[in-house]
Amino acid sequence: MLIDTTLHGYYIIINAIGEIWHNNEIRYDEIVKLTFSCPVDCLFSITYRRGHCDKPTGILSKGESIEVKEGMIFDVIAL
Repeated sequence: MLIDTTLHGYYIIINAIGEIWHNNEIRYDEIVKLTFSCPVDCLFSITYRRGHCDKPTGILSKGESIEVKEGMIFDVIAL
């Protein structure tokens, strides 16, 4: 399914659940808030795949952000 990101945002997947994200970037704390109801003070491991060509996979650390790509996948684990 193709989504017009200019009108609807980017379709991303966080822990196997689809989300629509309306910004070009997403921050560590924004991913945590979309995933868990516990405070952002908790420690989380965030990995991603299907990112942009220059960095298709990686780890997102607290305080970091990444450019969003259509179909990007994030895995978030509370530590």
